[in-house]
Amino acid sequence: VTKGNEVVGIDPGISTVAFASQKEVALVDLVPKNITQKEKLLKRLDQAIERSRRVNNSECYNENGTIKKGTRFKRPSKRQMHLLNRRRKTYRSLSEERIKLQGQLVNRLTSQASSIKIEELNVKGLQKRSRDIRINPRTNRPFSKKRFGKAIFRAAPSAFKNTLETRARQLGIDFEIISPKNVKPSQYNHITQTFEKKPLSTRIYDLSDEYKNVQRDLYSAFLIGHIENDRYQQKQLEQDFPNFYDQMKDFLQQPIETKRLAWYLK
Repeated sequence: VTKGNEVVGIDPGISTVAFASQKEVALVDLVPKNITQKEKLLKRLDQAIERSRRVNNSECYNENGTIKKGTRFKRPSKRQMHLLNRRRKTYRSLSEERIKLQGQLVNRLTSQASSIKIEELNVKGLQKRSRDIRINPRTNRPFSKKRFGKAIFRAAPSAFKNTLETRARQLGIDFEIISPKNVKPSQYNHITQTFEKKPLSTRIYDLSDEYKNVQRDLYSAFLIGHIENDRYQQKQLEQDFPNFYDQMKDFLQQPIETKRLAWYLK
């Protein structure tokens, strides 16, 4: 793969990647297509492994099913070893699919880019539990402290970013990580030059009477590609936007690759 001569702006999500350049605008799903089947298989294997362990180590458990303190389990049985190997193979096949999917996307991006600008994504922060306890007024019970561990496992966004950065350095492509704190690309409107906070559920909205139905992630990727020293290149934004808008409309009219992307694109 050889590098291109475009500036590529990238807005990474937990399980998606939106990117925009002069040649292409797209939103890509990082989750393997057969993930649901593999997850069901892993759940069944986990249950079977636990059942096998409990049968062979019944003296290690209390009557309520909890493990007794200070107990030591016996060596795994042949059946348990067989199940453990099956689980290991399933995890490995999932990992290989993710690596293949991410490698294809990395090649697609670097083949266009002479410069890559990507928004910083704090994956570790998303894995932490919220400290605030919010009460649901309808049920009078606490809301779930939403974490993204499962989604992060499915898509491995940090692995994608590291692979992309490594490939970019190898090919001599400028790689810049943009902090969203000052520029807030998900809130910026380059036409009015103002910031407007929108709920996470709003994926498509109107920028103005002339430019309607703008997809949030794709527009953020376009804006990220036009940031220099924590400032928007306003003249370049206004010049490049009509081309981006046409490309975005063409992309939104194409068949949706996966069911998961429907939430982002409709």
